[in-house]
Amino acid sequence: MVNTVQELHPGKSAVPEVSETERLLRDFVGSLEPGSRRRLAEYRIPQGAQELLDEWAEKNREGEITASELADYEGLVAACSHLAAIAAIARACSDGE
Repeated sequence: MVNTVQELHPGKSAVPEVSETERLLRDFVGSLEPGSRRRLAEYRIPQGAQELLDEWAEKNREGEITASELADYEGLVAACSHLAAIAAIARACSDGE
């Protein structure tokens, strides 16, 4: 038997909520001048950072990553994730201009 969101969590909407992180990022991007939003919309992770991510991912899969590298890898993945979210939000804002 499949329960609905309302059955499992009375009073909770079935529509996904915007996370506080996304709300904060949207507010930040919305506060920028249109030219800055366009530049953010075009942002791409630098090649060197991508190569480092690929290297650490491979070492992680092979079980050869050090604790220090793993901490840096996880931090870089989080930073890239947030930068990608900011760029996506900036693209959505730029589309509406």
